[in-house]
Amino acid sequence: MVIAYILGSILLWVPTIIVNIAKLDGIYVKYVLAVCAVIFVTIVTSTLGYHAVLLFIYAIAIGSLYFSKRINVLTTILSVIGVSVGQIICYAFAILQDKAREDKKSYTIEFLMGSPDDNAALFLCNGIQEGLQEYLDDGTLVCKSGNTSFDDTGIMRWSETSAKTKLDSIISEFYAEEKAPDIICTAYDGFAYAAEEILNDSGLEPGSDEWPMITGYGSEAQAVKDIAAGKMSFTMFMDRKELAKGGAQMAIDYLTGEKVDVKDYSQYDNGVKIVGTFTCGAQMIDKDNYQILVDNGTYTEDEIAPDPTPTPEVTPAPEATPVPKVTLKTASEEDSKEVTPTPETEDKSEGETRENLIYDSEDNSKVEKTSDQKK
Repeated sequence: MVIAYILGSILLWVPTIIVNIAKLDGIYVKYVLAVCAVIFVTIVTSTLGYHAVLLFIYAIAIGSLYFSKRINVLTTILSVIGVSVGQIICYAFAILQDKAREDKKSYTIEFLMGSPDDNAALFLCNGIQEGLQEYLDDGTLVCKSGNTSFDDTGIMRWSETSAKTKLDSIISEFYAEEKAPDIICTAYDGFAYAAEEILNDSGLEPGSDEWPMITGYGSEAQAVKDIAAGKMSFTMFMDRKELAKGGAQMAIDYLTGEKVDVKDYSQYDNGVKIVGTFTCGAQMIDKDNYQILVDNGTYTEDEIAPDPTPTPEVTPAPEATPVPKVTLKTASEEDSKEVTPTPETEDKSEGETRENLIYDSEDNSKVEKTSDQKK
């Protein structure tokens, strides 16, 4: 790896030495430059994933085809930004990866990258893959779906709906038992929201052991809220004000004849010349430092304050049926109460006895007694 980097650095300096220092302009120069570029790509391809190299040179090559200085500079600057952000994302994973290597563990990872028709998305994917490739190669990181190239991970038009559909399909097919991979690496905060929805629908809770590391890019206000709530692990912040100031100052210095502030003048070869670049660093925003977005004026406290946890509604208890009141009366009250006389009832058994006695009397008495009884 070290030898490859040394050889690659030498080859990157060859065009500068030939064109800018030696001032050679013979017909053979372009062939020498082309051969150096081919050797350089061959060396880097042998040490990194082939897709990472192809993505890195793709946009610059397209810009060179148009022979436009503006396009060459633009694509080169975008490549610097994309690779820088990708490297920072990989650095954030480094602690987890190195610990995994020590413990001889492996972690599953899935990618949701940007739109294939966006040059910036190509560079970001390239930077991420360049930093993670060695961990994918040694098994520290495992992508069960096998989707690691930009062609396989790109989401057209940055569609959150498409990202959700794609990730849901991957989880259903490859993570039916685990419910989610250990890491979901995305190139856009919106894709992170889509991942959160899928996990919530699966019954997973943020902060639980099953909840994966989710990364984003863009530092949207909602993303910062999700980081504070423990849903997202981190997002990337690119201060475009700094980039704009740097670009404007370069133009002013060039127009006024001043020396242009170039931070890198060695590795960005567009096929025609090495382009000097002004690079701006990105910053990782996590739960420990998201307050800096308030300090630098990006957001206010209210804009990134975590959403309050909704209070569950309390179901009112059913009203109890009133118990009738029992009044206890004293003995004097009972005695003073008038007793309703019980109506007299005819004693049938007594009538039957009297009739029997009538039959034991004389005959004339019997007639009278019977008559009285009928009355």
